[in-house]
Amino acid sequence: MGDVRPGTIDTVPDQTTVTKANVGGSNRLAVVSIGLAGLVFYLNSFRDAFVLDDHDWIIGNPHIRTLWPPWQALFGGNNVSRPLVALSLAINYHISGLNPWSYHAFNLVIHISAALALYGIVRRTLQTERLNDRFGKDAGSLALVIALIWLVHPLQTQAVTYVIQRCESMMGLFYLLCLYCAIRATHPGRRLGYLASIAACAAGMLTKPIMVTAPVAVFFYDVAFADGPLRQTVRKRWPLYLALASTWTLLAATIALAPVNKTAGFAFKTISQWDYFKSEPRVLVHYIRLSLWPASLCLDYYGWPIAKTLRDVAPCGLILAGATGATIVGLIRRRPWAFLPAWFVLILSMTSGVVPIADLVVEHRMYLPLASVVTGVVLGCYAFGTKLKSHLKSQTASSGIGRIGLVAATLAVVALGFATLRRNLDYSNELAMWSDVVSKRPDNPRAHTNLGMALVDVDKVAEATDEFREAVRLEPGYEPARSDLGMALYTKGQLAEARSQLLAAISLTPDDPNAHCSLGRVLSDMGQTGAGLEEIYRSIEIDPGFAEGHLRLGYVFEKMGRLDAASDQYRIAAQLRPDWSDKVAHRIPGLKTTN
Repeated sequence: MGDVRPGTIDTVPDQTTVTKANVGGSNRLAVVSIGLAGLVFYLNSFRDAFVLDDHDWIIGNPHIRTLWPPWQALFGGNNVSRPLVALSLAINYHISGLNPWSYHAFNLVIHISAALALYGIVRRTLQTERLNDRFGKDAGSLALVIALIWLVHPLQTQAVTYVIQRCESMMGLFYLLCLYCAIRATHPGRRLGYLASIAACAAGMLTKPIMVTAPVAVFFYDVAFADGPLRQTVRKRWPLYLALASTWTLLAATIALAPVNKTAGFAFKTISQWDYFKSEPRVLVHYIRLSLWPASLCLDYYGWPIAKTLRDVAPCGLILAGATGATIVGLIRRRPWAFLPAWFVLILSMTSGVVPIADLVVEHRMYLPLASVVTGVVLGCYAFGTKLKSHLKSQTASSGIGRIGLVAATLAVVALGFATLRRNLDYSNELAMWSDVVSKRPDNPRAHTNLGMALVDVDKVAEATDEFREAVRLEPGYEPARSDLGMALYTKGQLAEARSQLLAAISLTPDDPNAHCSLGRVLSDMGQTGAGLEEIYRSIEIDPGFAEGHLRLGYVFEKMGRLDAASDQYRIAAQLRPDWSDKVAHRIPGLKTTN
């Protein structure tokens, strides 16, 4: 052996140590970058208002008022369909009541965590044997760019800034963790990853039904990226596949225990399954367009046209059919690129395929599929740049391609981030949001109706009445517009026309508690106290948890001099809607009010 000078071994670390240090530093940079980007571009959402379904899930949901024991939050009422989401809402209510800041903070933490999981998936995938030669040396940088673009893309605002759509982002986080842990479990000594993947999959099943596709996605990933023969991979991984599939029982239980959902699934009868399926190719093309050019984002696409003829289906349908066929062939041949379109189609197969839903188009459904689009675009640009560099003889020109790519990625992140900041302003209050929807979809009666309600909230009853009338004109059979028009006319003192509109609303939807309660108010003011009381009772009979009915019943009892009965009704209303306690506090001595 030759002489070894003192200090030589200590001062020259081996290659493994250097590599681990580089990876650790890259990961720390990714965590900091993703965290800061999330804060910078979503911090202005913390004061944004509750909108649309937030009212039912948060403001009007008595089952999230109690945090402990957690069973009521998990399984009370409609919460049983998405128990982990409901529990998270109960935690937020415990922290800030009906002040939205903690709800938005929670949504942002979920979104940043999901972006970190996506970063891990992409980085590890690009370092697999099948892709390492092409992307391995820049795997960390590419993964960071993809995660940042996905994080700050304005199409994500509906799943992040719209509070109750944490259903989508929470499910997305569990979906990504399930896949990430399954990937890590492929390495020796990483069997704990199996348990983590199964746990994430189970949590996702308790969050949103779209998680049903996660076990299939793990299998597709192995088909596309696992080393060696597929038969060998299946022989090694079949216990994981079976365990992931077993979590479907949790999803089946939530569906079985939940009340029938008349706006989604096979209980939804307004559109046939076949018409829904025919209409979705155009929707998918619209989603892809928004992914590539996120202009004219819209909260509510009510009234999206249903495809009836071959001409309606053919253009987009043929494009998607060709892409799907190519993807199937790619998976059969185990081509890595096939995983991206397969994942895109797989995730959307439920909401844009076999299960009819009242809303044909909803932007938050693109929360996870957007990752496949962003990944495909970024890796495609990188591959093109790499090929271009290989044809350049000048080292300076070759380096310039790399700098151009870095600048382009930075500009994309910044531009998309500022678009997200701007989009968050639309969520600042319901008047701003529904004004935005009406400007983009003027033929949407639901948007006009909700804009009318927002105008009522700021005492612009005359303008609100115009919006309600426009909604009725656009769709005479749209019951909420007639009901709200009736109340606007009542506020203006036009009792006879108000009664006419409310009777029309009840004829359209006999089991709408709001219409019955409103009619009761009108009849009472017209001197028909008995008939009015009967209508208010009817609203509570339809929905015992209808806070407005209890409140109005209290007003009637108080007017009749039945003060004890009135006090009982006020207490029930305040329990159902804590934000109303200030309305009735002066009527009930000792009632605790909200802040």
